Amino acid sequence: MILKLDSKRIQLARQAEQTVHVRFRMYKAKKRWLIAGAALLFIPAFFQPGHEVKADTSSPQTQVTATSQAAEPATSQSVVTSDQATTSSNAVNATNSGEAVKASSAASAASSQTSSSSAAQTLTSQAAVPEQTTDASQVASATSAQVASGSGAAQSAAAADQAAAQAATASETAASSAASSQASSAQQSASSQAQQVATAAAQPTVTANTATADATVDGLTYSFDETTKTATVTGHDSGATLTDINIGPTVSYNGQAYTVTAIQDVAFFNLSNLTSLHVASTVTTIGASAFAYSKFTGGITVDNAAVIGKEAFAGVNASAITLNGARNIGESSFAYATITGAVSVAGPATIGQNAFYGLKAESLTLDDEVANIGEAAFAYETINDTINVAGSAMIGKNAFYGTKATSLTLGGKATTLAETAFGYARITNVTVDAATISNQAFFHLFTDNLMFGPDVQTITGGAFQFIQNMKDLPNINGQDNPGNQIPTLTIPANISVIDGSAFYGSKLGTVAIADNSRLTTLGFQAFAFSSATAINLPDSLEQIGDQAFYGGHLIQVAFGPNLQTIGDLAFTEFGPLQNVDFSRATALESIGDSAFAYNTINNAIVLPPNLKTIKNAAFVGNKIPALTLNDGLQTIGDSAFGYNKIQNGLAVPDSVTAIGKYAFVYNSISNLTLGTGLQTIGQEAFEANIILNALPSLQFKCNTLTTRP
Repeated sequence: MILKLDSKRIQLARQAEQTVHVRFRMYKAKKRWLIAGAALLFIPAFFQPGHEVKADTSSPQTQVTATSQAAEPATSQSVVTSDQATTSSNAVNATNSGEAVKASSAASAASSQTSSSSAAQTLTSQAAVPEQTTDASQVASATSAQVASGSGAAQSAAAADQAAAQAATASETAASSAASSQASSAQQSASSQAQQVATAAAQPTVTANTATADATVDGLTYSFDETTKTATVTGHDSGATLTDINIGPTVSYNGQAYTVTAIQDVAFFNLSNLTSLHVASTVTTIGASAFAYSKFTGGITVDNAAVIGKEAFAGVNASAITLNGARNIGESSFAYATITGAVSVAGPATIGQNAFYGLKAESLTLDDEVANIGEAAFAYETINDTINVAGSAMIGKNAFYGTKATSLTLGGKATTLAETAFGYARITNVTVDAATISNQAFFHLFTDNLMFGPDVQTITGGAFQFIQNMKDLPNINGQDNPGNQIPTLTIPANISVIDGSAFYGSKLGTVAIADNSRLTTLGFQAFAFSSATAINLPDSLEQIGDQAFYGGHLIQVAFGPNLQTIGDLAFTEFGPLQNVDFSRATALESIGDSAFAYNTINNAIVLPPNLKTIKNAAFVGNKIPALTLNDGLQTIGDSAFGYNKIQNGLAVPDSVTAIGKYAFVYNSISNLTLGTGLQTIGQEAFEANIILNALPSLQFKCNTLTTRP
């Protein structure tokens, strides 16, 4: 009988197992559709900032890693192990597999909710599962642990309740009493876990912090750090009358001394009726907008500050500003400040972008330890008296752009002047002592007096392009009257190179170069389009570059004994130049293309003894009445002396080997002597002259010849 009962039980168990397998297959198919639908709902949550989504090619599932930018307390963090969070889609042979599937589904649902509500945990779904069935209570417990690490109490409790509900469903459909018992246990465990989670989440997180405390001392509010024994000024007592602000090196509180090291952002923002401010040397940081738009009747003194924050003193009113030892003066920190007295910056400071933009003050002094001046740091400032920049290694782009002042002294330590550092500034008297001045540093400067100190060696890169006198003449269509001129520009002895459009388009009267000058080079467009009418070229000058005085207004020019070359178009002025003196140019060897073209030179020209080459069109289009070619001259280029008024005789020395085409066209030469070394005479070289003497060739047609060979 016992055997029959056992056999019957075995048959029933097998039938139950087959039923479970069938139901499981149906459930598995249904689960795939549910997972697909859930994925559509939860995919947007995965693609939030801070989430990294990785596809696992070995599994149809997707591994989602959530990374939180905010650190959670260690006690609230939960790591889901593979034994707790592993669910199965292949548990065909597991005992009580129906319960396992449903409990696993509950854990997956809770895990999905937790993933979308918290970015502080890592969830991993894998395909493998152990042969022994994972207890439903363990899965629910793991789910509750995951939920507990979430950020919302309501979401956590709901997730745990869902796990418990699905575990209860598992118990109702179990094929055996053992499975039912396990499901019931899982339900109780999950419900207990959910209650614990809800209770824990409802309690606020309290972090004990004994390191800081706040208090008011002598009308100022402080934040005290008990660990470092330091204090930060956070503001003032709104109920007290605040006039003089004196932030000392230490403050006492509860019998303990604290070192004052910082002033908080906007601590004294937009206050009125203040007298003065003193910040002790212990304060290393002044926060952003700390004193912005406040009004002081007295001065502001900051003894030392590693950092003065952005707009810390923007728009303040005061009688003076003294910064002693500031290291980093932040962006716009004193922008639009109005100071009735002096502004002084001392120490190894780096002055940030727009730091003093729009400043109004009586005077400005930057000592020789100021390292760098940032872009537009003092742009559009108005200084009633003097600006003294003792020496900043780097003066940034537009640093003093549009500045107005009575005088400027730029010391010798300035090694780099960035583009338009003083562009469009209006400064009555300017003294510059930087070794190299370049990058259009003083582009369109308005000044009455420009002087150079003893350290200046090179002026290049359009440094003084378009400079002019600053007299207040009426504007025409928004542009300054072009007649403004600086009467005299003095170039001291120490300057050796003027190059790269240095004074291009400058409004100058006379350029006076020191007699003992070391100037060796006037480079490309050095004074091109300048209005200077006179210049004394020094004996030290060796090279005059291409277009050096192109389009200029010089009336006469004399060359010294060390000049070797005159570049192309160097003195092409289209009219004004009338007199050229080569009598002392004993070292001159070459005159470039169109070097003196289209002027009104009307004096007799005697070329110097060492000249070897006269290039194309060198003197074309002038009014030269007589010409003496030197022995040693070798070549005369095309049109070199064409369209002049050379009269009477012309002797070509024996050293000349070639005369270019049209070289002497349209002159009034009546007597021509050709040297024995001549090898080439170009086409129509002497066309349209009145040569009367016999010539050996028909090369000179259109002349009146008495004898033909």
